[in-house]
Amino acid sequence: MFKIRFVIFVLVTLIFVSFGCESFRKKFIRKPKDRPKEEEMVIFPKDYSKQQLPSDEAYMQYYTYWKSWHNELISHLVKGGSKKKIISCFEQTILNLNRMKDILASNEKVVFLDEYIAKILSLDEEVKAKSLVMISMSQLRNQSERLLRAIERDFAFSKVKDDLR
Repeated sequence: MFKIRFVIFVLVTLIFVSFGCESFRKKFIRKPKDRPKEEEMVIFPKDYSKQQLPSDEAYMQYYTYWKSWHNELISHLVKGGSKKKIISCFEQTILNLNRMKDILASNEKVVFLDEYIAKILSLDEEVKAKSLVMISMSQLRNQSERLLRAIERDFAFSKVKDDLR
């Protein structure tokens, strides 16, 4: 009797397992979680290059840029920086001096600033032509410091504010 009940129980279990009840199976299967859709960021870039600064603000900005690059140049000449960094400092110095020159309205000041730019260009060409071992860094530093003081003296904003466009 026990054997017959056991056989019937096993047969019923096998029938349920093999055919199974679909809803019974669904109860124990984990459903995938619905993830919220990620919203795409909408970015509207604003072009600031078209906005013109007044000439006095632009001059002060370029003057500050020039002064910081020239001071960085001198600091690299003092501590013996790499040639690539020194050349980069020269290029940025010349670039900002040219921008300052473009804002000046007085031809006298433009010619005077061109002389300083030519002196800095000659120092730049000397650095590019020779290796740093062959260049006298102290002499180059002294010339750069003299040019810095001269440009600060002659082209500070208080001296040229009446000569701007």
